[in-house]
Amino acid sequence: MAYITGGSVGAAAGNPLTITVPGTVLTGHTMYVQTTYPSGGDPGWLGPTDTTGWTELTAAARPGLPSGSAQAGSVHTLWVRKFTGAVPATIEFTNVGGASVRAGGLVWGVWSGLDETTAAYATTYDTSGTQTSRDHPSVTVPAGGGLVIMGGNWDNLPIDAPRNYGAYTERVYVDHDDSTVSAFTNTQYFASKEDVAAGATGPLPFTWGSGNNATKVLFTVTIGNAASGSAPVLSSPTPSGTIGTTTTATIGATTDYNSGGTFYAVVDTASLSGITASQIKAGQNASSAAAVASGSVTVSSTTPSVGVTGLAAGTTYNYACVHNNPTGDSNIVTGSFTTAAATPSSSPPLPRGGRNAILMLT
Repeated sequence: MAYITGGSVGAAAGNPLTITVPGTVLTGHTMYVQTTYPSGGDPGWLGPTDTTGWTELTAAARPGLPSGSAQAGSVHTLWVRKFTGAVPATIEFTNVGGASVRAGGLVWGVWSGLDETTAAYATTYDTSGTQTSRDHPSVTVPAGGGLVIMGGNWDNLPIDAPRNYGAYTERVYVDHDDSTVSAFTNTQYFASKEDVAAGATGPLPFTWGSGNNATKVLFTVTIGNAASGSAPVLSSPTPSGTIGTTTTATIGATTDYNSGGTFYAVVDTASLSGITASQIKAGQNASSAAAVASGSVTVSSTTPSVGVTGLAAGTTYNYACVHNNPTGDSNIVTGSFTTAAATPSSSPPLPRGGRNAILMLT
């Protein structure tokens, strides 16, 4: 599994809040959204305007206010969605208190390689007053391992406070306040650790500098289970049409798993219809003969590519790609391209006088 991207939307954006989903988020990725109470203490809660595909993992209320996300006063909700179809360009979260209520803020993150439905969580709300450190609840990662996300929000911690997450990596840290409230109120974060082994992982420590004290600290621990038997997904193979080179080409695609495995590609003038992953990894065409060109590369991004050489100018080629990781082989993507035509060679210039000068010399 791997962290793909993340971000935040603050109270100043109004109600509803809109997440603009980057193009790096693909089908098969999982998005977590953590919301916080509206700045200034307005009642209400944040949830997706269209709840299709979303699961609310938990909601926590400030002491003395009603519990449950369906009641005013709930201050914190956690949502998850795995994109099983087309990924939307935007996602809206709305405060049920109405358009006149400030929407608070949210942080969001996207990961690959997670199970579609299972996730665990734990929440605490600390009312012990000013402090400089706190442990999350103990959590247990299920068999097969998974992702642990630490998240929370608090009052009176400045955006530039020194923060220590231990073995976890800070993904998003933001001040959600609008211009009507203090710059030291309602900061929020996501920090994560991927590929955590099965078993207990907590309590998870979080500390900040002694000069930056926090009160009313709300923590969430989220566990995303590692996908069982979920191979990478390839899309958007390149190149296509006529390319600008005569004897070389770069074959690539987009993958939803960017933290390992090997990307393979083969190129041939013959049809590659029906080609198998085994043939691609062996550098063969669909007839199990050696392909005109082939290559492989270790995957470290969502857009792996392989350079191939030995092609002929002005020739149409077919290609096929597959991504293999410890879980298995991805789907196969194919395409075609044509190399640039060879540049005609030019004759040397004639002496002054042209052909007559040559005849005179003879």
